[in-house]
Amino acid sequence: GITHDVASGRTFISSMRTGQVWMYDAVGDTSRPFATLEANGVPLSAFGLAVDAERGVLWAVGSAFSLHERYQPHHAGTPALVGLDLATGSRVSAHLRGNQEPPGFDDLAVAPDGTGVISGPDIHVLRPGADALEKISVQPEITAASGITYGATGDVIYAAVDRSGIARIDAANSLYRL
Repeated sequence: GITHDVASGRTFISSMRTGQVWMYDAVGDTSRPFATLEANGVPLSAFGLAVDAERGVLWAVGSAFSLHERYQPHHAGTPALVGLDLATGSRVSAHLRGNQEPPGFDDLAVAPDGTGVISGPDIHVLRPGADALEKISVQPEITAASGITYGATGDVIYAAVDRSGIARIDAANSLYRL
């Protein structure tokens, strides 16, 4: 995953092998590790990233799987959405998906109001102020979504789904068309 914070000029890049999120600072032309993902003591491969500058959070999705250098088979799955303080990289929140079975999460996007949407074997949202992820029922059912993003106004979600194309999901009623 990769994302850019316009306000600070920093770019963040995720690593599946180490679970680290790296920061590149164009102003100083430097790069360094920013954070390492884990949830409940399980090392996570870092995938999708999204900056929520208004709330000062770098969101990262992670999942435990075999490409991680510290992976153990009993870690399989363990998908989580992790919030990192945009200034320091310290963890400010972690939200695990209810079903810990593989596969895990893949990507995420943040709407202008702070709602996060997460792709994977299904689609989850984290609404502002909520403590738990909410699986959204999308019709027709999506069994695998990879890349995901909001439209400019936050009322439409676009996701690469089921090897069949791009789904346009109405954020209000969770219906989509390819």
